[in-house]
Amino acid sequence: MSKKRFKTMAGILAVVLLAGSVMGCTGKKEETASKEGTTTTTTPEKKQKISMMYPLYNNPPKKTEVWKAMEEKLNIEYEPMAIPSAQYNDKLLASIAANDLADITHYTGFPDPKFT
Repeated sequence: MSKKRFKTMAGILAVVLLAGSVMGCTGKKEETASKEGTTTTTTPEKKQKISMMYPLYNNPPKKTEVWKAMEEKLNIEYEPMAIPSAQYNDKLLASIAANDLADITHYTGFPDPKFT
């Protein structure tokens, strides 16, 4: 497996793990009393938005059926922020300076003296 593909797969795994940790908070339970007894229903909450910024080496990702199924199953809205690899470090530094980082951020060189 190439290094670029490994990094992409690691990022996707991170999104899935983050979404899984949020899943426990995805519904409100309401109890209602009736003649038959108490019933509990769960109403879905608003989808959790998860953004991920990473360097783009090839073509940008396309939203496939698997992607849509993952979002539906995990009750998330995944927003990939694919930045061309040549401009990625500049964009990362600008995001850090503006305190506007994505939920998941890929660091290409860590530890980097610019980030200390």
